[in-house]
Amino acid sequence: MFSRASTKTDAKGATSLAVTLASSKGGLKTSIPSILSADLHIKGNLESGGDIQIDGAIEGDVTSRTITVSETATVKGSLAAETVRICGLVQGGVTARAVTLTRTARVMGDIAHQSLAHTIGADATLIGRLDAFRKQRAHEGWAHGVSVPSFRILR
Repeated sequence: MFSRASTKTDAKGATSLAVTLASSKGGLKTSIPSILSADLHIKGNLESGGDIQIDGAIEGDVTSRTITVSETATVKGSLAAETVRICGLVQGGVTARAVTLTRTARVMGDIAHQSLAHTIGADATLIGRLDAFRKQRAHEGWAHGVSVPSFRILR
């Protein structure tokens, strides 16, 4: 079950909940995705070492290994992950090595990425900046590189 749960409150009063899952063998299990259902509304930041699928509404920042924002989801806050797939509404920045925007994606914020894949359809809305970053020397980590001016695509 749960091996550890902790909460933090930042200067703005937002509360973060970090939960670590443990397997029955005592080791950490990070391959179980956390699904936040369509009828769930969360106010506060989420942090996970695993995968998160958001079907409901979140008012706060989300940090995880993989984040999926479904067509029914609304996120008012930033997303930070290795991989982000957006099908719904994100009102905030996105930072990830790999970002996928589907035809139903609506992003109102800047996207910092190493790779970007998109299929833009009739309902897609993108308002913000694209910032492609590149890998520098291993000890320096990720750095921002090429910047694309603000754009708006409405079809």
